[in-house]
Amino acid sequence: MWKKLVYAHEGVDVVKKSRLQVLKNQFNFFVMNKGEEPQQTHDNLMDIVNGRRAYGDNIKDKEVNYKLLMALRIWNSTLCTIIEKRNEFENDDP
Repeated sequence: MWKKLVYAHEGVDVVKKSRLQVLKNQFNFFVMNKGEEPQQTHDNLMDIVNGRRAYGDNIKDKEVNYKLLMALRIWNSTLCTIIEKRNEFENDDP
């Protein structure tokens, strides 16, 4: 019974790998959408990151922070540069 529930929710290994690959591609090509607020951009990125982590991918916070800053450069490049140059940047939570 339990295995059936797991398969119904997560799928077989091939499906899991396929879903994870889709999430990785979404992460790699992530950009801030036109007319989107920074909070919406953050929320969209975290949906992708949480999906990857749910499938067992070990993505580092540093990588997530960097991707978010790259996406937000369109909105305010000066602020992104200031945040990136802070000493604590690499240790911040996304």
